[in-house]
Amino acid sequence: MLVWLDQHMEECMMGWMITAGIIMVFLILGPSAPYGRHVRKGWGPTLPAYIGWFIYETPALLGTFLFFYLFQGKISAGTAIPLVLWGIHYTYRAWIYPFRIRSRAKHMPYMIAASAILFNLGNTTILGWSFAQQDPISLSEWIRSWHHIVGLAVFGLGMFINHQSDAILLSLRKTGESHYSIPYGGFFRHVSSPNLLGEIIEWIGFAILSWHLGAVTFAVWTMANLIPRAMENHRWYKKSFEDYPSDRKILIPYLW
Repeated sequence: MLVWLDQHMEECMMGWMITAGIIMVFLILGPSAPYGRHVRKGWGPTLPAYIGWFIYETPALLGTFLFFYLFQGKISAGTAIPLVLWGIHYTYRAWIYPFRIRSRAKHMPYMIAASAILFNLGNTTILGWSFAQQDPISLSEWIRSWHHIVGLAVFGLGMFINHQSDAILLSLRKTGESHYSIPYGGFFRHVSSPNLLGEIIEWIGFAILSWHLGAVTFAVWTMANLIPRAMENHRWYKKSFEDYPSDRKILIPYLW
């Protein structure tokens, strides 16, 4: 199976990206995924949301490293730096963030968790292969390449926005509470979902510093998933709170 994937991965990546574009259109036009504030009936059995986060984000944390190893990738600055950044992001997202969620009453459908696992396995296969194909470069060569430095700066900015926004959202509740309220501060001054904006910026930066089609594919898939979510969040806030700030945009400060 790995031999077949290794021979046909570029075709798989192009198909993955085309599929992502088509799905993005349907996601933008359709309802948001039923978890968190958008949970609704009709999606079958559910599990606690924090457990779901742990279960479906763990393959994202481990999968890229596993496939990089299985595709016989070589460690150098060009692969080690982005893989470390990947590990930092998903260690937080899979093993830290879920257990910071103060509400234990929130649930998500098993179907959503299962589809997220498949999504993560598909992306990590492509990323692991893409990194494995890169020629080794030294740290000094890495530093001299403009796209590495620019990508690292963009990734860092996105991570800062994402973590700051998560902290604001988590602070809105005490342990055991499940109510929603309007978040203020940080980039919430400008947009309704700065946590999602930060993650999109992260993976755009990751694509720039990684400089291969696999990372671009992942950035496209991230936008396909998070842009519709941000739109639905904005609609939900405006519908749920009469005093919601009227000048707050959906995802892009001052523009949209």
